[in-house]
Amino acid sequence: MSDEQIVAYVRNIITTNLESGDNFKEIFIINADETNKTLIAHIDGLTALFKKAKEILENGGKDE
Repeated sequence: MSDEQIVAYVRNIITTNLESGDNFKEIFIINADETNKTLIAHIDGLTALFKKAKEILENGGKDE
């Protein structure tokens, strides 16, 4: 995948997730933010969630 395709894919994942929770204002903010700061904040949050989920799974489903 090209860099452009990767960013578009991640943006789609995040906006689809927000859409399922009726967070349309946040979707608009992400799509209108030319600095991408809002998208980066969401990526940081998802990265932390994925890391935590991985830890939980590696510990047999037990939270530390």
